[in-house]
Amino acid sequence: MFVPNLNAPERTLRIILGIILLCTVALVLHGPLGWLGAIIGVILIATGITGICPLFSLFGLSPRQ
Repeated sequence: MFVPNLNAPERTLRIILGIILLCTVALVLHGPLGWLGAIIGVILIATGITGICPLFSLFGLSPRQ
């Protein structure tokens, strides 16, 4: 099972950036670029909420010290 590997400031930043990206996509971007932005925004929000970043786990990185 995955262990949370994000600290609180990074989780907060990911959630904020994900919301900003989703709002930007909804208001400005359309088509394939809009879908890509929406997917990235959802991923940022999901990793921020769960505290788990699969890429960090894959590469053995962790900001938690």
